[in-house]
Parts: sequence; structure tokens; C-alpha cells
Amino acid sequence: MIRISIGEDVPVPVPVASNLSDLVEIKLAATDPNQTVDPSILLATATAASTSIITGGGNGNAMTDTSNILKLTIVNPTTPNIPTGGETTTTSTTKTSTYHETTGITTTVSEDSYDQSLFKLILTVQEGDSYYNAGFQVGTNSSSGKNAVDLRLDLIQPELWVMNGNDFYDCNFINSWFSSEEVVYNSTSVYPAAVTTEPEYIATVCGQGGLYFTPTPSASDDSIVLPTATIEGVKNGNPYVIPYMNVIEATGVFETDDIYFNTTNNHQVVLSNFTFINVNDTNMYFGGLGLAGLPQGSGFLYTLTSLGIIQSPSYSLWFNNCTEGTGESFGELLPGVIDQKYYSGDLYAFEIPDHSGIRFPSDNNLDIFSNTALKDLVLPILQLDDLLVENQLNGETISLLSTPGDSIALILDSRSSYNYIPLDMIVNLAIQTNAYYSNEAERWIVQCDVITGSQATLNFIFGGLEVPIPLQDFIVDANYYGKTLKFSNGEKACYLTFLPSSLNGFNSLGLPFITNIYLAVDNAGKSIALANANRNLQVSKSALEPTGKVQPFTIPTSTAALSISTLNQTNVSATLVVAHSSIGYIQSGFIPFAISQSYAPDVTLTYSSIDGSEESGVGVNLDIPARFSGAVIRSGEIIITAGATNSLASNTTTLLPGVASAASENATTSKNGGNSFKSKSMLINGTDPDFKQIFFILSLLLISICIL
Repeated sequence: MIRISIGEDVPVPVPVASNLSDLVEIKLAATDPNQTVDPSILLATATAASTSIITGGGNGNAMTDTSNILKLTIVNPTTPNIPTGGETTTTSTTKTSTYHETTGITTTVSEDSYDQSLFKLILTVQEGDSYYNAGFQVGTNSSSGKNAVDLRLDLIQPELWVMNGNDFYDCNFINSWFSSEEVVYNSTSVYPAAVTTEPEYIATVCGQGGLYFTPTPSASDDSIVLPTATIEGVKNGNPYVIPYMNVIEATGVFETDDIYFNTTNNHQVVLSNFTFINVNDTNMYFGGLGLAGLPQGSGFLYTLTSLGIIQSPSYSLWFNNCTEGTGESFGELLPGVIDQKYYSGDLYAFEIPDHSGIRFPSDNNLDIFSNTALKDLVLPILQLDDLLVENQLNGETISLLSTPGDSIALILDSRSSYNYIPLDMIVNLAIQTNAYYSNEAERWIVQCDVITGSQATLNFIFGGLEVPIPLQDFIVDANYYGKTLKFSNGEKACYLTFLPSSLNGFNSLGLPFITNIYLAVDNAGKSIALANANRNLQVSKSALEPTGKVQPFTIPTSTAALSISTLNQTNVSATLVVAHSSIGYIQSGFIPFAISQSYAPDVTLTYSSIDGSEESGVGVNLDIPARFSGAVIRSGEIIITAGATNSLASNTTTLLPGVASAASENATTSKNGGNSFKSKSMLINGTDPDFKQIFFILSLLLISICIL
């Protein structure tokens, strides 16, 4: 299979690129938000508007013509008036419940002794990486003693898995090996066969997060005692394919050993005789800490439940990336607990939608079993009812759904830094952001400063919950073969972190969304809850990391005993174990403090395997309209093709100032029968055009013509 690296944990099959038309260089000029707009441009724009709307399949089906679609105007903010004189106060930006920008005093909060005493794990990001890891030690019974490993936060599968040190090299070793060979051969790019046939040279994957070395007792050494699996029906050494819905591949065998990890309150926990997957074949550089439901091995959350540390195999998550001034990105994993301090507004709980499909197309028994296991998993699936783009200056919104009310099911994937949604929604987003699609980079490209300078949000609607996230959280630097891409006007280019769901076979939201919410999942009760993350919570990373000598953790006799002895509180409810008025333990079928909502109508997440192999000669075909697929890359510069410039021939207004428009209009929100929408006037800088002025000018022109 041909794969490309896109700066994410999950590899993506290469799509088939469409033919490019003749190159035409477009010079992009910045627009002054205070510039006076010629009323004739307004009239031409409004007159050209029609009722056309994009229609397309849920997984990137063929698109119809995308001409004549209205655009919502999103503008760069003006500098607010800073009060002068009198007592000095700290003025900053705060958010209302609908995420409109207001000027006021930011009230920050921090963790107190109750929050700090909870059973939690810190999730950290390695330097130069984007993904969250938890630190573990594996292997009291290992031939090399305890093996330190960083395991990826892994929401869409239930197993704890490590990379087998007998099958993979450590990445540091591989780097040292190549460095030594470069010294010998003077950094030449051509190595002799004696080098290119070495296993270090041909290794395609190495362990970046550490390796686990399998116990290898011998006849002369009987000191190593191999524990037996404690899970019914599971035997050590039995092969297993971890049932990932995405394109991660991880095959190995069941292994049983002791697991060690530290909590944020400086305690070390030992999970004895823990059965996990010892992987000997994968396309990843890190193992995984699986948090989904129904594992075949011991399962991290299920083991904590059986030990009485938590009441059910459940968890909640909070990330600091939305909090300013906290330094490095990190997160907190709270097994079995809800803490109201970590979110703002209401916490909404939903029943997890069903999922169905075929991920492993092979007919061998192992793949058949994996398909069955995948269908049985409890996964963090949500029903997305709408996705809006909002101009924060005037509160105007526009939906990216081609058909109003056409909800979609999607999964939350913590091992992806990209989001996969139907192609028609991405095209609608491209209209709003003036994005072009590059067949070479297989990405949607936008001008960075236009996005970062706007006060625009993407608002995700789940039932009664609205999650507004800054649009700038969904762009990353556009790097192509080591070069930072720029537009012809010298402005820096960025990639949108949205790709068609046809590329990986299902809809999903990755880390750009996950790190902006507070998430809770009850695997036993098959329910999921989420809220807006508390952006004003200040947490110090150093306060969460173990310092000095860690203390052994004592397994409690019950969850109630844990909350009472640890936090010196009483159990105030017979049905709800609480550690504090704002902290409660998740029980099967019950998420504390959450408002339960039901779906109407119900949706099912469908998934399929993606065939992008070289042998098949078939890649993923992206049927992207020509007017959007006009960005080509030449020596690090983005050039716009003729096919993408047709809409620029007329006097039109771009969505965001300073970037060439991919389309002259964009989708509206008013329904006008069937799947079409009623046109509305183009908005310039967030204000309605003055049609009295327009017609006055036209009248003068007509009088002038008559006089002539």
C-alpha cells in the first residue's frame, strides 16, 4: 500500500490526483478591512447569487457544480478600545456561552486539594510530536527487567499493547546507526550493498516510545517464572490482530506480565499479571493505551474496575491546550471520575450509536475474528447534528451540511491529527475559507494569517450542546518535502486539518476537536458525554509529574473507601459516590452531573476497508470540483491554475481578506424547498450592503448616459 506521512499518527492512503490545467499565476493582495467598498461590486455580487447548493454523498460521492454559492463574510477583528486612567486592570478576551468575543476580566481557577488527590494520569507530548502519551513500565518478569514505554492515548480500541523488542529496533539506535554509516561513507546518499542489506537499513518501523523484551527462560536458568493469562479463553502466545477501525495495523500475541504506572499524586500503581498484546508487526512507532470497551486481554480500565479503584470501566479527559500561558501541551486522564472543574457550561450525555462494516477483507480466521471483535467494541461514537461556521463579530452562522438535518455519525480518534468528514462538507468549508486543494500535497491549502487573524469559529452541534472552536485550531503549517509553502504574494500557507472520510472509510474527529472538549465515556453503560473544556483552568504540568520517591499505591477495598480515605469526605448519596460536591464517580449507565439526551433520528457509523495498495493499482479517487483543485506547488510557491480562476473574472468579494477566492459565493442557511437554499445578500465586513446608495449611484449613471 502506498502511504504518505501527513504529520499524524495514522497513515493515509494516497488519493488519485486529477489532471491539472495550464498554470496561471495569481498574485494575491492583502485587503484592508477598513477599505471602502465600491457599491457596484456589491450589486454585482448580490445579482450573481443564485439558489445553487452543493450536494454530495456522505463519504465523498460525486459532487455537482459548485458555482454561485454565497459566502459568509468573516473579517479580521478591529483593535478594541482599551480603557485608560483610573485603577489598572487586566483586560483580556473571555467567552460567552455561545463563544462570542467579549471584553472583560478573565477569572482563572486552579486545581484544589480535592482535584489533585484524584486518581489521575498525566498525558504528555514528546518534543516534536503532536500526540498524547502515558508513561508505563512493563515487565517484572521480562528478561531485561522493567521496560519503560510511552503508550499513545488510544480511544478507539480497548487493548494495552507494546512493541516487541525482539522484532523492532529502538529509534535512537537506528538514528545512531545511520549517523555512524554517514561518517564512514562521508554522508553520501548512495551506500554499498553491504549497508543497504543490513536489517537496520531496511527497517521500516522502529520503537520511538520504548520496547518490551519478551521473557526468554532457558534450561540453565529457571529463575524467570512466566505468568499465565488470567482472562478466560486467552492463552499467552495466541496470535491477535488488534481491531482498529482506522488504518493502524498491529498484530502480535497475548502476553502476561506486571504493569507499573504513576498517578499525578505521586503514587505508583502495580497491575500484577496483566494480559496485554505484545505486537510484532505494526506500522506505528508507539504502542497504545486502549480505553475502548470489551477488550480480549485484561484491559486497563477493566482491571482498575476489578480492583475496586473505579466503579465501572470508564474515564474522562481534559487537555490544557486551550489554556494560555501554561507551557507545554498536556492532558489529564481521570479513570472513572467526573470533575466539574474541568468543563464549562453543561455536560451532555448521549447513548453511543451503533457501528457496522467490514474492516479486514481477508477470509482467514484471524481477520474474521477481528471483524467480529470490532463490531462488538464499545467506541466513542457521536451523532453530529450540524457543523457551523460563525463570524464572531456579528454572530452570523452558516451550516456546512448540504442537507439541513442530515446528521452524521462519527468517532473520536485520538491517534489522528486530522478530521475526516464527507467531501461535500469540506467543499463548503473551502468556500468559507477560500481554500484550494493541492493534488500534489493531497491537502486543502489556505492563507494562514487570514485564518489566524479572523474571529471565526467552527461550531459543532450535538443535540443541545454547541462546541465552538476557533477556526485557527484546524490549520497546521503547510510543509512539502521540507519546504514551508507560501502563496505568490509571499504570505505563509497552511493546511486545513480536514480530509474526506472516503480516505479512511469512516467519519472521525481527531485531536484538533478532542483537545477542545471535556470528554467522558461509560463503556459499561454504552454512553458518552461531552462539554466545552474549561479554558480558564490553570494547571501546572510540573505539579502533576511525580517528584522524588513515589509512594506505593494501596488498592482500596471499595470505591467509596477510596474517595473517603483519600479526600476525607463522606458518601452523600446511596447511588452516587462523590469525593466532593463537584466530583463524582461514573457508574454503569450513569454519568454524574450529565444531562441525558436522545438522538432523533438515530444514526449508525459505517466503516469500510480502504484499498490503496500498489498491487491493486487503485487508489482513492477524490472527485473534487475543478474550481477548488487549482493549487499546484512549484519550488515552495503555490500557483493557482486557470481552472480555479474562473470565478475571479468577475468583481467578487473574498470570504477572508487577503487571499484569492476559490468561489464567488457560498452556501446559505435559509431553506427554499428540496435541498436548495434561498440566496441572501453578500455581507461585507459583517454589515449589510446599502442598497439605497447602490441604486442612487445607478440612477446617476443612467442620467449621465441619457445626457450623453
